[in-house]
Amino acid sequence: MGRVMNVLSKMNTMTGNVPDSLRHVIANAPVAVALLDKELCYLTASQKWRTDFKLGDSLAGKCHAEIFRIPDRDWIVAYQRALEGHSSKNDRDRLVFPNGLIQWVRWEVQPWKLETGETGGVLVYMDLIIEDTEKDSYSRRMFALYEQTNEVASIGGWEVDLVKNEIYWSQITKQIHGVPKTYVPNLTRSIDFFKEGDSRNRILAAFLAAVEKGESYDLELELVTAQGNGLWVRVKGNAELINGTCTRVYGTFQDIQTKKLQDIQLANSEIKYRSIIENSLYAFLQTIPGVAITEANRAAMEMFGYTLEEFRQVGKQLLMDHEDPGLQRFLETREREGKASAELTGIRKNGEHFPCHISSAIYTDTQGNKINSLMIIDITERRDAEQKIRRSEEQFRGAFEYSAIGMALFSVEGWCKRANQSLCDMLGYTQEELTSLRFDDITHPDDLPRNIELMDELIDGKRDSYHMEKRYLHKSGKPVWVLLGVSILREANNDPIHFISQVQDIAKIKEAEQAMAVSEEKYRKIFENTQDIYYRTDENGVITEISPSIEKYYGDERQNIIGNPVIDFYYYKEDRDTIVNALRQDGSVIDFEVKLKTRNSELRYASVNARLIIENGIILGSEGSIRDITLRKLQANELSSLNTELKALNTHRENLLSVVGHDLKNPVAASLKLAELALMDPEDNTREELMEYLGKMKTGLQNANGLLEDLLLWAKNQFNSLDFNPVWINDVKLQVLISLKRLKPMAESKGIELMEIVDEGLPLFADRDMLDTIIRNLVSNAIKFTAAGTVVVGAVRKPDCILFCVTDTGSGMSEKVISQLFDKSSHFTSYGTAGEKGTGLGLELCLDFVHKHRGKMWVESTVEKGSRFYFTIPT
Repeated sequence: MGRVMNVLSKMNTMTGNVPDSLRHVIANAPVAVALLDKELCYLTASQKWRTDFKLGDSLAGKCHAEIFRIPDRDWIVAYQRALEGHSSKNDRDRLVFPNGLIQWVRWEVQPWKLETGETGGVLVYMDLIIEDTEKDSYSRRMFALYEQTNEVASIGGWEVDLVKNEIYWSQITKQIHGVPKTYVPNLTRSIDFFKEGDSRNRILAAFLAAVEKGESYDLELELVTAQGNGLWVRVKGNAELINGTCTRVYGTFQDIQTKKLQDIQLANSEIKYRSIIENSLYAFLQTIPGVAITEANRAAMEMFGYTLEEFRQVGKQLLMDHEDPGLQRFLETREREGKASAELTGIRKNGEHFPCHISSAIYTDTQGNKINSLMIIDITERRDAEQKIRRSEEQFRGAFEYSAIGMALFSVEGWCKRANQSLCDMLGYTQEELTSLRFDDITHPDDLPRNIELMDELIDGKRDSYHMEKRYLHKSGKPVWVLLGVSILREANNDPIHFISQVQDIAKIKEAEQAMAVSEEKYRKIFENTQDIYYRTDENGVITEISPSIEKYYGDERQNIIGNPVIDFYYYKEDRDTIVNALRQDGSVIDFEVKLKTRNSELRYASVNARLIIENGIILGSEGSIRDITLRKLQANELSSLNTELKALNTHRENLLSVVGHDLKNPVAASLKLAELALMDPEDNTREELMEYLGKMKTGLQNANGLLEDLLLWAKNQFNSLDFNPVWINDVKLQVLISLKRLKPMAESKGIELMEIVDEGLPLFADRDMLDTIIRNLVSNAIKFTAAGTVVVGAVRKPDCILFCVTDTGSGMSEKVISQLFDKSSHFTSYGTAGEKGTGLGLELCLDFVHKHRGKMWVESTVEKGSRFYFTIPT
């Protein structure tokens, strides 16, 4: 390098202008060397300079600073010093090449002088520094960029140096992003150029995969340029790894906006024509000749009665009548010319034959496959019309003229370009008259704004087609109701050509609708004024209709009820389940009693008549009527309650008679017998025997007296004639002792010890007689069911009451017996340990007296261990 530079330096000092010889030496120099003027523009450069740095042949006049990015201040100082007459060099420096790559170079800069001694410019030498690993990396990057450049045209380069945290964009990349040449990118701003959402997420994921895993990527994404314009680009990225670590990511940008828009336009075009076919009133079929049917539109399925899967299985042979003489001519014509049309006889799935017009054409798709396209029109109605009006078959040739419904083509400006005879007949015009009119000339003024709005949406691409009921104006001026279907045909560039209108006369349908409206108005009045409630639900049990009478019944406006599930109005969910099961089983219910609720959750009884709504075997919902039977139900319940009370009174009466006839009779009879024994021979009886007789008589009479008192209290209580007279009882313990004293003889006769555990001076506000009755009955029962042992009466103070407890060590009770004790309807009674029979009135009386004090009563018991009867008297 030094020898070449010395030769060039000597030649520089020998001339004022650059001679041809110097240019020749530089151009053929074996090193990368270039000659620049004072403005650092190229005068000439060696072939190696052009080759190493991929600069091409045309360099003259180009500025060195614009071709190479000069990131280091050393370069600027070196050029300035060279222009001042000094040489500079650097054995290892970093330079950004025009193709966007960053490389290490060694360079030397020398001035060259004119004959006058002035510096004429700069002589620059550069040599690539490529170490072994860098050479491999460099070769891979060059080869990758070479392949990318050959694959796509007009690409911009980019590079991210992860070591120096720098990013470089080529000029084409800047142009793509819409930024000036001086724009300095960074990673965050670079990512922000990608459209927020899918494009930004994908480039971030791809870049991270390149950095973390060394993966390359090739993506089509959306940019938003600096001017805010959307732009489709192709982005390629490659990772450079050194010792397994990514140090640089580089790649290309390509503007693919035109290609992408063409792809989108093609897709929209396919969608548009598929939409036209799908919304056509004509049947379209696509077949592979001699193989099978591959596609069928909705009109074809409705015309023949097959599903698409069935079409593919049956084949087109079963769709046409092979005995039709025109079929063979049709097939021969299509075989010869590649297309044909004829009126043939079709066969529906159910075997019905029908006349149809079929047009067929065979074409080759992009894969080289032969495809047969068929359009089939059911011309049954047209055939009938032909017979009636005796028109020539020539008037109906072609899909347009053969249509049984009105068809027309309108320009985008609204002029009628073509109309078939059906439309002419419908509106009373000739074809010549119609083609001289605009669509708004024959449209009812009230329907015109909506018609224009829908046409504008078609033109703007907001919809592919539309259907509407509208009124055309007959030539006579009378309105003609039609069902209008409109689609739009477009150029390849998506510009609209004309509207395709299909018109069906629905005058009879409108007459039927008017008659139905009259009928509906009649039944609406009945519906709105009926006292019963009519309702209708969908298959999910949601109310879709209900009569206004619901407002009085439920307490809310009708519109607030519609849309709610029926189950919300049942008082008990089980009623809803029961009626649903009955409907599923029988299909209907009559006078089905349910419990409903009002808006305020008030219980209402109702009688329901309902049935399932079934169409084609499918349950669509239910409908029925509801009648409020709350008053009737309450009256029935009240009558039932009176009957229950009457039965209870009868049972009490029977019990009372039983007590009087048996329980009261026995102790009195026993006492009389003892009196007779005592008086029969008084001289022979000792005093002790007489006292024993008198004692037993006293005990029997006392028991009879207690029983009479209980009966009287019970009777008064039943007829609500028993007075409740609470007083302050200053010492509860004393009251308990008095009660126990009366029962002591009964207890002693069975070897039972009576005890009390009550605090001294415990006060209580209660009815003294009722409290005595409660204690006496509970203790009497305890004695009755205890053979020997103890009966304890206890009383303790609680925060809000006095808690009493009567405990015995008797036979105890099972859970079943306990459940019947306080049930007034059971009248449960049982025999004591000595065979004593009870009336069943004692506990009932105790419970009533406790309740009169607003207290509570309950029992705890274990079989063979004893019982505890608790009751409370509030303080």
